[in-house]
Amino acid sequence: MSKNSTKYCLRLVVILMFIIAIEGCAAPGAPMLRKNIDDGYGPLLPNCQNVSPSTEVTAYETAFYHSTWSSAWIEGAQVGLRSGLGVDNEQRKFVRFKKEFAYAILLQVFGIDGRNYPFPPFCMKYNAPFGEVADAINNIMPFLENPVIRGKEEYGIFGTNFYNREHISAKWRDRYIITLRETTSNQTVVTVFRELYISRGKEAFARAESDGYNEAWILMKVAAETK
Repeated sequence: MSKNSTKYCLRLVVILMFIIAIEGCAAPGAPMLRKNIDDGYGPLLPNCQNVSPSTEVTAYETAFYHSTWSSAWIEGAQVGLRSGLGVDNEQRKFVRFKKEFAYAILLQVFGIDGRNYPFPPFCMKYNAPFGEVADAINNIMPFLENPVIRGKEEYGIFGTNFYNREHISAKWRDRYIITLRETTSNQTVVTVFRELYISRGKEAFARAESDGYNEAWILMKVAAETK
């Protein structure tokens, strides 16, 4: 490794340490999250960000990319690393997720083979059976505007393809992966993961961390439809 590359990697380490320090900061659109069982809503669900039923989300939002405060640093580290290693951005064109889901790929995304989400998904538990919650999600999917992927609902898996959006300062691409799991008490757990990529200025698309605003909207919409 050259001297310049070594210096660049050291700068990346500093950036990543800063990311770890600030990642607890919530973005303006972030939903209210449950931190303990003292809020009266029962046990916390593991391995996800528990959205509080007290959260107020008025509308599904597509005019803004809704990433976390720390996400810009995460994106910058990715773009900087590509630049520091001399990688041609043309080789980084976003082509990986253009195909519809295959079930084997879904299993990997959902961590069944040990692979994890890059960021914790958002989740909520409902006092409703699997079928009722699945019907509610089917009704909600068209509101997301992203192309809906069909055919996996029987496994408790719902998803969309990526959809491109932009405003004056950035472009972004996102998709949704929604999973259902019925508990032994005839309740249903729903997790929502929004996979987000942002391009700021003329930079290549980089993975970003969603702040949970739209994920919370989906979860609260399910709650309203299963009362």
